[in-house]
Amino acid sequence: MPLKQITAMCLAALLALPAAAQREPDRVFMMPDLAGGLRWGVGLGDASAWLADGRVTIEARTADSTVCRIASPLAGGGSIIISERRLADTDGSVFKVTAERMPEGTALYWAYGGASAQTDIDSGHDPLTPECCADNVFSVEGSAFTLYYGTSRRLRIVSAIAPQGSDIRLSDARCRQTPAAMFASGKRTDAPALCARLPLVAGQPVYFVVYRQTARADYAVWMLPELHRTGSFVVHSQGGWMKSTPD
Repeated sequence: MPLKQITAMCLAALLALPAAAQREPDRVFMMPDLAGGLRWGVGLGDASAWLADGRVTIEARTADSTVCRIASPLAGGGSIIISERRLADTDGSVFKVTAERMPEGTALYWAYGGASAQTDIDSGHDPLTPECCADNVFSVEGSAFTLYYGTSRRLRIVSAIAPQGSDIRLSDARCRQTPAAMFASGKRTDAPALCARLPLVAGQPVYFVVYRQTARADYAVWMLPELHRTGSFVVHSQGGWMKSTPD
C-alpha cells in the first residue's frame, strides 16, 4: 500500500475516533492498573469494520461472565457471539468467539495494546491510543504473545494466547479507523500495538485469553476450551497433571 494512502488512513482514524471509544464488545483490562485493551473486528473482501460498530445485544451477564451477540456491521448479515469468562486464579479473562451465518470468506480481526499502568481511567477509556501504546514492547511466539510495559524499576507483564491461525503483526495504533487499515499499517511507529487476522468459519469457535501469569495460571492453547468452561486450571500436587476447577 502506498505511503501516502496509509498516511491518509491514519489521519482519518485520528479524526474519526472519539477519546472514549470503548463499547461492547471491546474490553479494557485493569489488573488493577491499565494492562491494555482488546478490540474485535471482521472483514470480507475489501471491507472491514470493528464489531463495536455493529448492533450489540447482551444475551447473558453474571458476576463472572458476559455473552454478547453482535450483528455484523458488514453487508451479508450474520452475527458474532463473544462469550467472556473472568479467570478464577489470576487477573484476566478468556473469550470464546463464534460466528453464525457469516458469509464464506469472512475474516476475524483482533487488536491488542495500550498498557500504560494508569489507574485513574473511566469506563469509557480507549487504551488503543498513541499515548497509551507508546512504551509497549511485544514478544510474539506462535499464537501467544507477551506484553511488557511500565518502567525499568517497575516492569509489568501481561500474557496472552490468541486464536490459532492468527496472522499477528506489529501495527500502528494511530491507524485504527478500520481493522484492515491497522493490519496494513506497518511496524514503523511510535505507538505499537498488535493486530491480527484469521479465517472465520461458521460454527467453529476460537479462543483468546489475556492474563497475569502466576504459579497457578500458566496456560497453553489446548487448555482454552476447558478454561472457558470452568474458569480455572489447577496442577495436581502429586501427579503433576492438569485438572479443571468446577464452578
